[in-house]
Amino acid sequence: MWEALLSITGSLLFACQSAPATGELYFKDDAGHVHQLTVTEPSQGASDATWIGDRILAVVDRGFRNNLELRDLSTPPNEVGRRLGGGASPAVSRAGTLAYARSGERKGKFADLIVVRRGNHRRVVGSGYLIQQLSWLSRHRLLAAIEARSGRVTLVDVTGPHRGRTVPIRGRPVSIPAISAQRRVAYAFGRRDARRFAVMRLDGSHRRVFRRDWIPQAWSPSGRRILVGHRSRVGLMNPRTGAVQRLGRLPCGYFTSAVWTRPGEHVWPPPR
Repeated sequence: MWEALLSITGSLLFACQSAPATGELYFKDDAGHVHQLTVTEPSQGASDATWIGDRILAVVDRGFRNNLELRDLSTPPNEVGRRLGGGASPAVSRAGTLAYARSGERKGKFADLIVVRRGNHRRVVGSGYLIQQLSWLSRHRLLAAIEARSGRVTLVDVTGPHRGRTVPIRGRPVSIPAISAQRRVAYAFGRRDARRFAVMRLDGSHRRVFRRDWIPQAWSPSGRRILVGHRSRVGLMNPRTGAVQRLGRLPCGYFTSAVWTRPGEHVWPPPR
């Protein structure tokens, strides 16, 4: 049933959507077995997740509101984890600092606010019309993919020594970009009948564009492959050539997020 994920070496934490606004969280272990981590009400469910040490920080729609929820691999699927409040697009630094986006108001205008949380201390470090994604590049450098009202997407340093530096992402409309540990960026852009796939360095240089109807989901830990999806189809792309190894289809629908980690980093069964 999950043959499409068997050739992915390491573990994969992913959210999969079966219908509009209906998704669940899954974990593919090193051996290739897939475990369902959440069971939610119809028209609600998990849409995004990341690791915070050995625990999972998930975005779960409960009561038609996105909440940040701290869970373990051992948390029963039908139970609610520890709630941390409303939020989306979570990112955790190597030092354990949490960043997330939430709806708010800045300078009298409604916008997504970027919140950094360390323990119980929180502060707003930036804002934008739509925060697509947050990524920690180091212990102190936080990068945001921000979409403007015009639809243009820009990578913005919101903390650290390069604060305020921007790199425009060329093309419209743009998918949520995937950023590797090696600081390379992959994204899809263009109309459905003329889809393109771009790979570039974080500063916008060495950009390669391929005619591919795939959406990037996650880079491999080595940075040598990109997990890509198109509807329920799954593949592995070579970022140098754009060639895609087709793996099959997902039985749960289609990816809405994915985190790919090396073998042995997250194991099943979870430690007690």
